[in-house]
Amino acid sequence: MTVANARGYYDILGALSTFEVSQEVSLTHEELTQLAQEAQKESEGGDVQGKKTDGNSESGDADANDKDDDDERTPVHSYLGGRVKVKEAALASYDLGHTLLGGYVPQHQLESLSSIDFANYFRRTLENEDAVQIFDTFLPASSRTYMLPSTQAERDAQAGVEGSTATNAATAAAQAAENAANYERVLPDGKIVRKVVVCKRCNRKFRGIDRMKQLRKHECAAK
Repeated sequence: MTVANARGYYDILGALSTFEVSQEVSLTHEELTQLAQEAQKESEGGDVQGKKTDGNSESGDADANDKDDDDERTPVHSYLGGRVKVKEAALASYDLGHTLLGGYVPQHQLESLSSIDFANYFRRTLENEDAVQIFDTFLPASSRTYMLPSTQAERDAQAGVEGSTATNAATAAAQAAENAANYERVLPDGKIVRKVVVCKRCNRKFRGIDRMKQLRKHECAAK
């Protein structure tokens, strides 16, 4: 799993989901643990970088967020609970910094409702180059066959014709065996004895499953 070593759990999940083949891949407990560790390292690295760049403004942002959270918010959506007053909601003004679930939602609540990991997963589904590499890692060419819908339809039609031909051949063979059993039998010593019908007038012999029909329709020379 050389490609997976450089990527985390959500990288692998996003790439496989892009091609809709995640159900065809099974990961062991050790592989899942390794992928989770890679994801944790990426997360910790991002946190450290964020602390370095935003260290001077952390206290000011925290105070501003606390102040915003303490302000009374006018509910404009009912999924967070409470009764929505249409007139007040129409005239309400709120921060548009977060628009995924509505700008009025506090930042900490927004992060709890929409996972950052899911955002990363969604972003990675758009990175086709990495997705192709991961796809080739977990689903090698020897174990997959992909084709155009038209080609698949032709293959299905051909398989149906071949299946019908095989069924007809099997039916014909069974019928032939049944017919053979009707007019011949094998003695214990291996000799084949065929059932025949003999005309008592002309001593003509008739063989086969329709021997009685041949007897009735034949022109007897003794007439």
